Amino acid sequence: MASSAAAALADKLDALVERLGKVAQDVRAGTVSLETDTARRMGVAQVGTELINTVTLPEDQIHLFLPQLVHLTAVRVFIEWNGFDAIPQGDGATISYADLAAKIGGDQSLISTTLVPVEPHPNYGFPTNMFILFQPASPGRSWQTTR
Repeated sequence: MASSAAAALADKLDALVERLGKVAQDVRAGTVSLETDTARRMGVAQVGTELINTVTLPEDQIHLFLPQLVHLTAVRVFIEWNGFDAIPQGDGATISYADLAAKIGGDQSLISTTLVPVEPHPNYGFPTNMFILFQPASPGRSWQTTR
């Protein structure tokens, strides 16, 4: 027989699965689009956060936090190098990591780890949401201090 802690964990996991199942059912039925329904999309993300918090131990959190910290640091450096500004726009626009690194005087290995696609993404086209978010005129760059 399972302990009460195990039963509570199983119940929590069942509840999360049920919430995701409802969203999947709505997406399949065409009654919701996660691309346009921000509240539902954030609800799904919240389920993901709850799942992580439910199944991880405190010592596991560092394994989740460090990659995000490294990624954000790399993006910040990429912004400082004006890397997003140097990526060509338009249909079929592309640039290699090597050419982009040369253009901005940056490190090719760091650029390739920022997860910034420099060619059209097969599912989203070009530019990607990440690219748009960090363009100079984007409100997404409002956190960047002006010099």
